[in-house]
Amino acid sequence: MPRSIGNKWDFLKSERIRLQIVRFSDYKMWRACEKLEYEIFLESGYISASDDQRINEFDRFNNMEFVAVMVIKNENVPFEKRLSGAVRVIYGSDDRKTIQEQFPTLLHAKRLNYSYQEALSDPKLKPPYENNQSLWLYSNHYDRVLKLDPRKCIDIAAMAIIPSRRDGNISKILVTGVLLRGWEQSPIRYAIAAADETFYKKIKERNLPFEALGPSIMYWGSPTIPTLVDSFEIPKGFQRLLIPFYRLRGYLNLRGKRKNYG
Repeated sequence: MPRSIGNKWDFLKSERIRLQIVRFSDYKMWRACEKLEYEIFLESGYISASDDQRINEFDRFNNMEFVAVMVIKNENVPFEKRLSGAVRVIYGSDDRKTIQEQFPTLLHAKRLNYSYQEALSDPKLKPPYENNQSLWLYSNHYDRVLKLDPRKCIDIAAMAIIPSRRDGNISKILVTGVLLRGWEQSPIRYAIAAADETFYKKIKERNLPFEALGPSIMYWGSPTIPTLVDSFEIPKGFQRLLIPFYRLRGYLNLRGKRKNYG
């Protein structure tokens, strides 16, 4: 599992919103995140109903956790009642699997026979239709991504937010939390995601450096764009000092955990 470097950040206490890291060992909270993820995807038509109320497609991946957002009005209310959104994050590893085998966004990705530049110059170029089964990456981006070190990558595999909180605030907090979480864990730098086209456009409006790796196609029931973000490109100027700060904080937290637990 990813390094254990702290369970939550309370930097948004004034809004009574809390980010919490949820691992499988926190089984009750883990199931609450799985259920939220399942219900949102089912309502959106992305998946079919299942008896165990979870997305079984993620079972092949072992190295993962949820970053969850809770809206706290009463500390005595159970976690599942406070849960407003969750992101499933999948981590790469240094085992012998290729990067394509380690991340769901890349698992079924295929290489187009033309580059991004060629797509810009010829609007008639379109990816083959395969009934929502594949994401298609431009040839130059496909070749580049498959050369990335999996240990430096995470996959933002799924995001689920309750309908009453879809004002953009919770999604912003979740994405920020995921990227900060990555900064705490050396050598993570890149995030891969199959982004809903509407969400991708909102992210681009905020000038976040999410790069489209391929064209928008129907995937899991909605127009989807495979994306990559270099998290080191987000902070500007003196804000870049945040990266070594979070790296150091992660190292110190990890060192403290090892000291406390032998």
